[in-house]
Amino acid sequence: MKVILTRKTDNVFGAVWLATLVLTYKELVFRKNENIYFKQVDIQKLAQELCSKKVQSARISQWCNGDYHENNYNYLRALGSKRRLTTAGEFNGKKEYPDRLFEPGTVILEIGGNKITYGDLVEWYRGTYSKIDN
Repeated sequence: MKVILTRKTDNVFGAVWLATLVLTYKELVFRKNENIYFKQVDIQKLAQELCSKKVQSARISQWCNGDYHENNYNYLRALGSKRRLTTAGEFNGKKEYPDRLFEPGTVILEIGGNKITYGDLVEWYRGTYSKIDN
């Protein structure tokens, strides 16, 4: 799977969320792997590709981690040192995903010639992913 970036976001926290969404989508849809917890370094690496600003590890381990006591966003959940994407509704709708990062038609991924847009990913997140029992 190849990640295509038509433009970057300047929203560091949104980039962390989107990177984790892309990693989750790849594992569940294409690899049929139910392991949806990721190393912070893997999230950080992809988030940096998606963001025009520096993505520091504290954004993942603290600021975006819903299990951290002084977090700002509930984008991720922790299992030891690994993180997974929060489902829609897991924190009663409070800061679980960012406001629109890109226009829905913005291409984010290309898989075997098929283009997957930001809108496709958000729809999958709100529908399919958020119905999974984590």
